[in-house]
Amino acid sequence: MSAPLRAAIFDKDGTLVDFHATWDPATGAGLRAATSDEATLQAAADAIGYDLVTDTIRPDSIFVAETNDVIFAALEPHVDIEEFGAACMVAANDSTVPADGLPDLLTSLRGRGVGLAVATNDWEQIAIDQLEILGWADLFDVVMGSDSGHGAKPEPGMVLEAARRLGVEPSEAIMIGDTAHDLHAGRAAGMETVLVTGAGSTAAVTPETTDLADVVVSSLAELEAVLVERGRLAS
Repeated sequence: MSAPLRAAIFDKDGTLVDFHATWDPATGAGLRAATSDEATLQAAADAIGYDLVTDTIRPDSIFVAETNDVIFAALEPHVDIEEFGAACMVAANDSTVPADGLPDLLTSLRGRGVGLAVATNDWEQIAIDQLEILGWADLFDVVMGSDSGHGAKPEPGMVLEAARRLGVEPSEAIMIGDTAHDLHAGRAAGMETVLVTGAGSTAAVTPETTDLADVVVSSLAELEAVLVERGRLAS
């Protein structure tokens, strides 16, 4: 029988934050701020998997799951990284959109005594800033980023550290995300995993991702009922 749920660890982009609504326009703004040369702009967009015609991040983009260090390394031969990063963040902060099903799930889990954490391959301060923009900063006990000193997903280090800081065993926690990186990290940490596949996510519903997930939901609005049904939460 599964242990009662004491902690929920969330990926950020595509899970708590609507990935495309937030980062598609921000990435385009960052690229265009960093160069006015059309050939350079196209080369930079190709390097990170951004479609300049539709102003969208492509499904195969490194932006979907990789760390900022990986993204910046790909962009560095083409544009000024500081100009890109500054413009991208201003635009993202202006357009941060929550994923479907929140914040009702977060407040309900908190009310049940479940500790909440974020484990993201973005930087820790960006995650904190976006939680503050959404008005959720007080709901989360722990925020871990790829620069927090415990590695990046798909390795389990940041997920295990989040559980440690929440004072729970991995078996008492779940990892919730929208990419294979999230699910690999959760499984390697010994946690049940939840795949979110809704419109705000980046999830490719493939055998690879679904086989890694113990639970698949199209919206986080469904998750509490599923956790009750699975015996992780009291009815």
